[in-house]
Amino acid sequence: MKRLLILFTFTLFAVVLTACQDKPAGPKENTMMLSFKNNADFTFHSIGISTRDISGGILNADGSPIEKGQILRKEYIDQTDIDLEGEAAFNIALIDKEENRIPLKTKILKLEENKEYFFEITGSSESDAALKRIDKAGG
Repeated sequence: MKRLLILFTFTLFAVVLTACQDKPAGPKENTMMLSFKNNADFTFHSIGISTRDISGGILNADGSPIEKGQILRKEYIDQTDIDLEGEAAFNIALIDKEENRIPLKTKILKLEENKEYFFEITGSSESDAALKRIDKAGG
């Protein structure tokens, strides 16, 4: 009986952990999110994002390169990071290990609460790096 209870507890624990994995972290209330999926065939270490009013970026906590297939998200909180009203030009750049910037296409986005924009980074080298808007980061 005791073994059955332990087995049930571990099974339940495994199910809970599995359910928590790979869930897309969509926008929370009063936020806007930018999601970037890396499908590039070259190495870069971070994504720089700037508008007229703010700048920042996304990188792995350990500073490692962003792997092909990896999805990175940047959240903007209304009235804290940016006023989510109107439109803004988002300047996107990839940044390599030596902190050289590889500028990508500027995107004009409508600033909306509870909105997520999805982008894909492609290219076989830094010289043909491209950014395109897609339906979902997983697609």
